[in-house]
Amino acid sequence: KNTTEANIRGLKKHIQKAKEISSNGIIGVNIMVATNYYKEHVKAAVAAGADVIISGAGLPMDLPALIGEHCRTKIAPIVSSKRAANLILKM
Repeated sequence: KNTTEANIRGLKKHIQKAKEISSNGIIGVNIMVATNYYKEHVKAAVAAGADVIISGAGLPMDLPALIGEHCRTKIAPIVSSKRAANLILKM
């Protein structure tokens, strides 16, 4: 009945399943900034143990803060300019 909660449950389930069958491979997800509930999806991916989050389709300014300093999840923001990259690095 709640599609957002269902999507987040599905994301977690698929990350966990991929980790189980990956033979210690790197599991990453692409979460577009322009999607609804971006922050919730990023937090769910981190909670599920994603190794990397790739994020584009907008400027992922909140991504470093959403991941946190002590998290093992790496980030790969996709940006279109050096200026945008420098803005994210300052965050």
